[in-house]
Amino acid sequence: ELDGLIEEILLMSRLDSENSKLVTEAVDLEQIIDEECERFPSIDFKGSASMIDGNAGLLKRVVRNLIGNAFKHGKPPVVVELTQSDDEVSFIVTDHGNGISDADKAKIFDRFYRGADRQNVEGYGLGLSLVKQIVDAHKGTIKVLDGEGFIIKVTLPNNH
Repeated sequence: ELDGLIEEILLMSRLDSENSKLVTEAVDLEQIIDEECERFPSIDFKGSASMIDGNAGLLKRVVRNLIGNAFKHGKPPVVVELTQSDDEVSFIVTDHGNGISDADKAKIFDRFYRGADRQNVEGYGLGLSLVKQIVDAHKGTIKVLDGEGFIIKVTLPNNH
Protein backbone atom coordinates (compact mmCIF):
# COMPACT_ATOMS: atom_id res chain seq x y z
CA GLU A 1 0.00 0.00 0.00
CA LEU A 2 2.80 2.38 0.88
CA ASP A 3 4.54 1.69 -2.44
CA GLY A 4 1.32 2.53 -4.29
CA LEU A 5 0.89 5.76 -2.34
CA ILE A 6 4.48 6.81 -2.97
CA GLU A 7 4.13 6.00 -6.68
CA GLU A 8 1.01 8.19 -6.94
CA ILE A 9 2.64 11.08 -5.10
CA LEU A 10 5.74 10.87 -7.31
CA LEU A 11 3.64 10.80 -10.48
CA MET A 12 1.67 13.83 -9.26
CA SER A 13 4.92 15.63 -8.56
CA ARG A 14 6.25 14.84 -12.05
CA LEU A 15 3.03 16.07 -13.63
CA ASP A 16 3.22 19.26 -11.51
CA SER A 17 6.78 19.97 -12.60
CA GLU A 18 7.18 22.77 -15.13
CA ASN A 19 9.97 20.76 -16.77
CA SER A 20 7.66 17.80 -17.28
CA LYS A 21 7.03 17.11 -20.95
CA LEU A 22 4.25 14.65 -21.69
CA VAL A 23 5.56 11.98 -24.05
CA THR A 24 2.80 11.15 -26.50
CA GLU A 25 2.18 8.67 -29.27
CA ALA A 26 -0.74 7.35 -31.26
CA VAL A 27 -3.07 5.77 -28.71
CA ASP A 28 -6.06 3.51 -29.29
CA LEU A 29 -8.33 4.73 -26.49
CA GLU A 30 -11.04 2.29 -27.57
CA GLN A 31 -8.66 -0.63 -27.03
CA ILE A 32 -7.53 0.72 -23.64
CA ILE A 33 -11.13 1.03 -22.47
CA ASP A 34 -12.02 -2.40 -23.84
CA GLU A 35 -9.07 -4.03 -22.04
CA GLU A 36 -9.89 -2.31 -18.76
CA CYS A 37 -13.57 -3.27 -19.04
CA GLU A 38 -12.54 -6.93 -19.36
CA ARG A 39 -11.04 -6.72 -15.86
CA PHE A 40 -14.45 -6.09 -14.27
CA PRO A 41 -17.77 -7.97 -14.19
CA SER A 42 -21.12 -6.41 -15.05
CA ILE A 43 -19.83 -3.68 -17.33
CA ASP A 44 -21.28 -2.46 -20.61
CA PHE A 45 -18.94 -0.76 -23.10
CA LYS A 46 -20.43 1.10 -26.03
CA GLY A 47 -18.98 3.23 -28.80
CA SER A 48 -15.81 3.63 -30.78
CA ALA A 49 -13.17 6.19 -31.66
CA SER A 50 -10.11 6.52 -33.84
CA MET A 51 -6.57 6.94 -32.55
CA ILE A 52 -5.63 10.03 -30.52
CA ASP A 53 -2.31 11.51 -29.43
CA GLY A 54 -1.62 10.73 -25.80
CA ASN A 55 0.37 8.80 -23.28
CA ALA A 56 -1.01 5.25 -23.28
CA GLY A 57 0.18 4.38 -19.77
CA LEU A 58 -1.31 7.50 -18.22
CA LEU A 59 -4.59 7.18 -20.12
CA LYS A 60 -4.86 3.56 -19.01
CA ARG A 61 -4.48 4.77 -15.45
CA VAL A 62 -7.33 7.26 -15.96
CA VAL A 63 -9.65 4.60 -17.36
CA ARG A 64 -8.71 2.04 -14.70
CA ASN A 65 -9.24 4.51 -11.88
CA LEU A 66 -12.63 5.71 -13.12
CA ILE A 67 -13.97 2.20 -13.74
CA GLY A 68 -12.50 0.97 -10.46
CA ASN A 69 -14.14 3.85 -8.60
CA ALA A 70 -17.49 3.00 -10.19
CA PHE A 71 -17.31 -0.49 -8.68
CA LYS A 72 -15.71 0.62 -5.41
CA HIS A 73 -18.10 3.47 -4.62
CA GLY A 74 -21.13 2.81 -6.84
CA LYS A 75 -23.26 -0.12 -7.90
CA PRO A 76 -23.47 -2.17 -11.08
CA PRO A 77 -24.28 -2.07 -13.81
CA VAL A 78 -21.43 0.19 -14.85
CA VAL A 79 -21.59 1.66 -18.34
CA VAL A 80 -18.72 3.17 -20.33
CA GLU A 81 -19.63 5.10 -23.46
CA LEU A 82 -17.01 6.34 -25.94
CA THR A 83 -17.86 8.99 -28.53
CA GLN A 84 -15.92 10.99 -31.09
CA SER A 85 -16.39 14.25 -32.95
CA ASP A 86 -14.11 16.05 -35.38
CA ASP A 87 -12.13 17.76 -32.63
CA GLU A 88 -12.56 15.62 -29.50
CA VAL A 89 -12.98 12.14 -28.08
CA SER A 90 -15.03 11.65 -24.91
CA PHE A 91 -15.86 8.80 -22.63
CA ILE A 92 -18.41 8.70 -19.85
CA VAL A 93 -18.36 6.26 -16.94
CA THR A 94 -21.71 5.79 -15.20
CA ASP A 95 -22.60 3.65 -12.21
CA HIS A 96 -25.98 3.15 -10.58
CA GLY A 97 -25.06 3.90 -6.98
CA ASN A 98 -26.16 6.80 -4.79
CA GLY A 99 -24.13 9.39 -6.70
CA ILE A 100 -22.35 12.27 -5.04
CA SER A 101 -23.50 15.26 -3.05
CA ASP A 102 -23.17 18.78 -4.46
CA ALA A 103 -20.76 19.63 -1.62
CA ASP A 104 -18.51 16.72 -2.60
CA LYS A 105 -18.68 17.61 -6.33
CA ALA A 106 -16.90 20.88 -5.60
CA LYS A 107 -13.98 19.12 -3.88
CA ILE A 108 -13.81 15.72 -5.59
CA PHE A 109 -10.63 16.51 -7.53
CA ASP A 110 -8.76 17.95 -4.51
CA ARG A 111 -5.77 15.95 -3.25
CA PHE A 112 -6.50 13.77 -0.22
CA TYR A 113 -10.19 14.70 -0.28
CA ARG A 114 -12.61 11.98 0.75
CA GLY A 115 -16.34 12.52 1.00
CA ALA A 116 -17.96 12.38 4.43
CA ASP A 117 -19.53 9.02 3.59
CA ARG A 118 -16.24 7.61 2.22
CA GLN A 119 -14.03 7.79 5.31
CA ASN A 120 -14.05 4.03 5.88
CA VAL A 121 -13.39 3.11 2.24
CA GLU A 122 -9.92 1.93 1.24
CA GLY A 123 -7.75 4.58 -0.42
CA TYR A 124 -6.08 7.93 0.23
CA GLY A 125 -8.17 10.42 -1.72
CA LEU A 126 -5.58 10.81 -4.48
CA GLY A 127 -7.13 8.87 -7.35
CA LEU A 128 -9.40 11.51 -8.85
CA SER A 129 -6.86 14.25 -8.24
CA LEU A 130 -4.30 12.25 -10.21
CA VAL A 131 -6.85 11.50 -12.93
CA LYS A 132 -7.54 15.23 -13.28
CA GLN A 133 -3.83 15.99 -13.52
CA ILE A 134 -3.40 13.41 -16.28
CA VAL A 135 -6.42 14.71 -18.20
CA ASP A 136 -5.15 18.29 -17.80
CA ALA A 137 -1.69 17.23 -19.07
CA HIS A 138 -3.44 15.91 -22.19
CA LYS A 139 -5.20 19.30 -22.59
CA GLY A 140 -8.53 17.64 -21.85
CA THR A 141 -11.36 18.19 -19.40
CA ILE A 142 -13.03 16.07 -16.74
CA LYS A 143 -16.32 16.81 -15.04
CA VAL A 144 -19.02 15.21 -12.96
CA LEU A 145 -22.38 15.21 -14.74
CA ASP A 146 -25.81 15.40 -13.15
CA GLY A 147 -28.00 12.34 -13.33
CA GLU A 148 -28.84 9.10 -11.57
CA GLY A 149 -25.80 7.45 -9.99
CA PHE A 150 -22.30 8.83 -10.46
CA ILE A 151 -21.50 10.04 -13.96
CA ILE A 152 -18.06 11.33 -14.93
CA LYS A 153 -17.00 12.54 -18.37
CA VAL A 154 -13.49 12.84 -19.79
CA THR A 155 -12.96 14.78 -23.01
CA LEU A 156 -9.64 14.71 -24.87
CA PRO A 157 -8.53 16.55 -28.01
CA ASN A 158 -8.86 14.52 -31.21
CA ASN A 159 -5.58 15.73 -32.66
CA HIS A 160 -4.19 12.62 -34.31
